[in-house]
Amino acid sequence: MRYSYQMSNEQIINEINEVRAHWNGLNCRLNEVADKRVIEQLIYEMLADEKRYSYLLELAKANDLHAIAPIIR
Repeated sequence: MRYSYQMSNEQIINEINEVRAHWNGLNCRLNEVADKRVIEQLIYEMLADEKRYSYLLELAKANDLHAIAPIIR
């Protein structure tokens, strides 16, 4: 039996933004640490975020969601 969880379009967009922000934070931390164990842990978290991000993008595509990128000045 497969469990299917439905997310609203707003939830998908919010999750995408949260995962992206979390990944960026991990990337910043990765550039600041020297301990190999911490680096390894950060890499595992980043890989998990990348998998989650890919999944969420697939959901967004399946729901025909399109986002307009903010203009940076």
